[in-house]
Amino acid sequence: MAEPCPSDFALALRQNARDMLGAFLPRYPEAALPLVRGPARDITRLVFQYERLVGETDLVQASQWLLPAFTRSVEPVNLPDPAIAPGQPLLVVGNHAGVMDAMALFALTGRPDLKVITAERPILTLLPNIAQHLILLPEAGGRRIRVLRTALAHLRGGGALLNFPAGRIEPDPAWYDNAAESLADWSAEGIELFARQVPQLTILPAAVSGVISARALRSAPARLYREGRRRSWVAATLQVMFSRWRDSEVTLRFGDPLVAGPGVAAQVLATMDNLLRASLREGSGRAGRW
Repeated sequence: MAEPCPSDFALALRQNARDMLGAFLPRYPEAALPLVRGPARDITRLVFQYERLVGETDLVQASQWLLPAFTRSVEPVNLPDPAIAPGQPLLVVGNHAGVMDAMALFALTGRPDLKVITAERPILTLLPNIAQHLILLPEAGGRRIRVLRTALAHLRGGGALLNFPAGRIEPDPAWYDNAAESLADWSAEGIELFARQVPQLTILPAAVSGVISARALRSAPARLYREGRRRSWVAATLQVMFSRWRDSEVTLRFGDPLVAGPGVAAQVLATMDNLLRASLREGSGRAGRW
């Protein structure tokens, strides 16, 4: 597959630079963008390499290739064996700790047909192979019914779907004592809707922890921000920008697969609460509350 055209690369580079600088400074002059151009160029190259591999191989293999570039290790706990086979509708629900959580789930669930519901971003129009695995959530509420219809059609066709029911970044349970409290913001109604509308649906709860590097979280730049949400975002950005902070030790804890039926959302939430609290107990340090 050909390399990205220079104009696409330039657009992606500029967007990545904006995202990086915006993590540290919500408002910044355009003249400041060159400060992060080097790291932005490196990550843009990596993104286009991943885009190429998704097209040449599949989502699982490409994600397995990319993970070591951003993490020290990824450990699965209670991963279904054998994996839930393609052709069987699968809904993976998990906490959204950020950084490489979706990538780790892409790599380990073993489903090349996995799609994820995610927010619209301009850069995604430049990545057609990756975009095939995304169901884009528009900011305009009136268009969100299309997202639901697309997700249901994919599942009814025997596909796999990854959903983060909180709809936002959540605390990494390896570092934040109140990570399980984010379950109060989960859309249980959405889980029940998928369960009612998709025959023979299997639901797989998954708790991700350790995606934020301890060293990045305790670094001098991150410690400038006291609020947990902002501090984690800065730490995650440092991990993306600089290889010396890509030392996270990620754990994916899977619950037992659940057969969709009445009350399954309550089962999912109870399972996730147990998984997140297990992650909390095994965390090696604390950054306080989110």
